[in-house]
Amino acid sequence: MITVYKYPISPCGEQSIVLPEGAEILCVQTQQDVPFLWARVNTEAKPEARSIVIVGTGHDCPRLLGSKVKYLNTFQLHEGALVFHAFVIER
Repeated sequence: MITVYKYPISPCGEQSIVLPEGAEILCVQTQQDVPFLWARVNTEAKPEARSIVIVGTGHDCPRLLGSKVKYLNTFQLHEGALVFHAFVIER
């Protein structure tokens, strides 16, 4: 079945998220001040790990240098006091 699922994520750093194979990552946003990743998935596909990098504005992120990365979007926490930028490491 094809559907949209959400996955909780940490608000900073590199992390691995297990999604169904071939999942299309749609965006990272907050819901009630908690960051989530939304993806269109085939629930019947086997699981695979994907690398996501969350970087705060002005923070150093050497992982993004020389990597094949795709910008997802920017999201805010604590009524805009903290701003983060989400990237996925392409396979």
